[in-house]
Amino acid sequence: MLYILFAICFVYTVYKVACWLMDWLDSKAETEVKPAEPTFTPEEILQTKVILTQIELEAKALEARRKLYDEALKETKQ
Repeated sequence: MLYILFAICFVYTVYKVACWLMDWLDSKAETEVKPAEPTFTPEEILQTKVILTQIELEAKALEARRKLYDEALKETKQ
């Protein structure tokens, strides 16, 4: 009987410590300073758009080249 009482007390203590730890972690997370949102200059935005456009054009060129190779392969097989 004493072991059962000890087990119940132990489980309750572990539970209370876990609750306290969770509360402490939550309060710690709320007080942390969060970084500000990154700000980009118009030049950086324009440069990024140019790079994305170049990537899209290269992708279209590769797709067109792949289609030409596929057609040439089909003609070669026939």
